[in-house]
Amino acid sequence: MSALFNAGAFRAIEMTPADVPALQRFFETNPGYHVAMNGEAPGSGAAQEEFDQQPPAGWPFEKRWLRLGVVIGNSRAERFWEKAGYQDVRKRDGVEMGKRINTLRVMAKPLGEPDWAAHLASVPRDRLETP
Repeated sequence: MSALFNAGAFRAIEMTPADVPALQRFFETNPGYHVAMNGEAPGSGAAQEEFDQQPPAGWPFEKRWLRLGVVIGNSRAERFWEKAGYQDVRKRDGVEMGKRINTLRVMAKPLGEPDWAAHLASVPRDRLETP
């Protein structure tokens, strides 16, 4: 695998979904990592501050909606996104994520006056009849 860049004895590589389990094990084995790297633990409110300012300045696309999927049962993430202003669009069953198959809450946040009919017209995969 070729490196994105090298810095002395270190190199950066692009991660793939296959790398997620190893990354999760690293975070679980090194609980102080976030504090060492970011100065604060996960759940400290930093993510909320960052997402309050989305989309970022210079975003090159039309700014109408932010959209994401949250694994149902990940209560902390579900609460976070609800508090961040995201609303349920639909549920997707059978979503493969690594070796797991999950059910997702598809959520969207309008950037301005919400027009759900326009959103569903422009994003067919969010319509209930779309698998």
